[in-house]
Amino acid sequence: MRVFTARDTGVKTMAWSAVQDRTGTMHFGCDTVVSFDGDRWRSERMDPTYSVRGMDIGPNGRIWVAGVNQIGWFEPGAQGRLEYHSLMPRLPEGAADLGDVWRVYAEGDDSAVFVARERVFRWAGNRFKLMCQFHTSCLPVASAHWASRVVSFAFASKNPA
Repeated sequence: MRVFTARDTGVKTMAWSAVQDRTGTMHFGCDTVVSFDGDRWRSERMDPTYSVRGMDIGPNGRIWVAGVNQIGWFEPGAQGRLEYHSLMPRLPEGAADLGDVWRVYAEGDDSAVFVARERVFRWAGNRFKLMCQFHTSCLPVASAHWASRVVSFAFASKNPA
């Protein structure tokens, strides 16, 4: 077993999530996204968040990420670096204060579901759809079937009759 210290990885916090891409590179959600290709560690910025909570990889290799008040994706950029694309400007008006976004589930090449503390959003490639807001009458429970990448939602009333 090989153990890596904070000095090795360059991160300040624990890893909240991890995914492995098709090249075998491991990506970890910490205070930023750090990647390990088996030889070296690389840090990728996801400003302005200070904690990356959820990660998932779509069929095209896009790395979907969810953090504190920040959601979006990474894809290969210049010189082998990952390039971050924030979806925050695309959120519906008044929805930018997400707080902790704990999970993200890739649904396809350009689609993902983001599970925040009080809301569930689905990005459909060109716009967001609000799937649930907790202060209304639904309580979403997100679960993912990892092998098929199918996301299902169960809604239950907060006030059962």
